[in-house]
Amino acid sequence: MGEQIAQILTSTEFGNIRLVISESKSIWNRRLKAALNGSIAHIEEISVINESDALSILTKLEAFGPWTRLQKMNEEDRFKEVFHKSGQQLLIGLMEATTGLGFTQIIREDYSNAGDKEHKDFLILVGLAGIHRVTISSSLVGRALAYLGSDKDVNRLTSDVEGIVASNNGRLSTRHPVYVRKLFEKIVSAEVIEECLIALLNAFSDYEVPVIKSLGKQDSIVFKSIINHRFIKDMLRGDEKRMLNVYSAFETTFHTDGLYWLQYGLTLRGLGRQPEALDKLKTAREAYTSPHIEHAYAQQLMIIASQKSIWDDAEPLVIDAVAAFAKSTELGWEGDNYPLVSSVEGHISVVMKLLGVVKAQDVAKTYTNKLLAAKKSKTDPRLERTLLNVMTLATTGEWSKEPDEFDYDE
Repeated sequence: MGEQIAQILTSTEFGNIRLVISESKSIWNRRLKAALNGSIAHIEEISVINESDALSILTKLEAFGPWTRLQKMNEEDRFKEVFHKSGQQLLIGLMEATTGLGFTQIIREDYSNAGDKEHKDFLILVGLAGIHRVTISSSLVGRALAYLGSDKDVNRLTSDVEGIVASNNGRLSTRHPVYVRKLFEKIVSAEVIEECLIALLNAFSDYEVPVIKSLGKQDSIVFKSIINHRFIKDMLRGDEKRMLNVYSAFETTFHTDGLYWLQYGLTLRGLGRQPEALDKLKTAREAYTSPHIEHAYAQQLMIIASQKSIWDDAEPLVIDAVAAFAKSTELGWEGDNYPLVSSVEGHISVVMKLLGVVKAQDVAKTYTNKLLAAKKSKTDPRLERTLLNVMTLATTGEWSKEPDEFDYDE
């Protein structure tokens, strides 16, 4: 209705008109602003709410909206749901507070009306950072767009999709992480996400390896997050072919980047391709020395050892794994005693399977003093559970291994 509204506003038959309208910023900037240019004296935009608005919204929700969930909260927590968690954005706040079913439809329409393929690719590229609650440099997004075959100016695209993407000092951000997650989970196809993931990772290929050491804090978080095996699995809906497509595309580009090989190996582990996973994790060790790479390599050795049918085949793998777990700690593993716990659980489980309870009890006794010493130095719930399991095994012959012993998120 843009042209008709412009005719009304410029007509001599009418005067003193105030229009109250609702429209996405992207459509306003791409279509309506030009059509109405010269016919509007003043524009007042309302895109975020203030504290007073939030309180008024809660009053209306109590009277007319879904209130069951909010009723269980105190006033301060209700306010946080509507105001702080939303980033002061009204629709996001209502979704956070009520989990309304219309939210996905709102996002679907936003995406549909975002513009052509270049606009949608732009939105997805920025969203791959926004979903991790960080911004991304416009230059990285520009390079990714060029890889996708677009020559459109990033500033122009930002203006076109204003309201969904914002720019501040050369850094781009999306409307809200929850908004982007719904967009990726419900609306954008895995094929398009795969294409944009590969394009954005290609944008990082201009930096020296290790890539995260060559970037500022925000962009390093973006790289580390989008190459993560769990994130890629999540975004690509567990599609094995697409997941491997992303990693295999960079075997030459990131051939000396340890983080890349680490995540590639963990992806193969998750797909049950254990020998291939070990090969990639060996390459990761050759590319870069880090406690997390060493830990993942040690876990992989234990996994393969656990699949052997005789101890003679498993023993050298277990020995190497125990040494690698120890090296992980020496290299400065941050936080808890996970390398020691992993070593204990893996070693005992393999011995229990291949040599029986008595031999496993002997191994358990060798680890008891190490676990007690670790507990004195710095304890944590996982260490305490493992110590209890080891002591129980040593005295009763019963062994309760942790279900996630090979599932640490590197």
